[in-house]
Amino acid sequence: MDQPYLDIEAIRQTDDVIAGIRLTGSAEQPTTEVFSEPAMSQEQALSYLVMGRPLSTSGEDNNMVAQAALALGVAGSSSTTGKLADNLGIKDFELDTSGTGDKTNVVASGKITEKLSLRYGVGVFEPANTIALRYLLSKRVYLEAASGVASSLDIFYKRDF
Repeated sequence: MDQPYLDIEAIRQTDDVIAGIRLTGSAEQPTTEVFSEPAMSQEQALSYLVMGRPLSTSGEDNNMVAQAALALGVAGSSSTTGKLADNLGIKDFELDTSGTGDKTNVVASGKITEKLSLRYGVGVFEPANTIALRYLLSKRVYLEAASGVASSLDIFYKRDF
């Protein structure tokens, strides 16, 4: 089996909703699809799949659903994103989430050189993007320029205890 093919479906059934996920394609580059019956938004379907209930209006569940969505996206594209980062010369490339509720972001970060790192965040539930460059001046001092809703240029002193 040089190139195994995946055809997997998992469902969760609650009182009146069936939510599921399909994983198809090659094992190296699988495709994920979240579905539901009755049809609803991807966020709501993923909420039913992960938690067995709809998203709360308070936004408390959004972080858990965002992390599940990120995990699904990364699982389906980790080799692609890794290759892209390598081609761009980015080392220690990472995809993660930050924030909670409606302020949840998907964050891509990595090192351009040993002293220069880049971080880019995209809002999951709000259209808010941020970009930051960090330059190490010494072991304890770094300069950070950030742009998003507000822009800043800061000098930080770091001390470990």
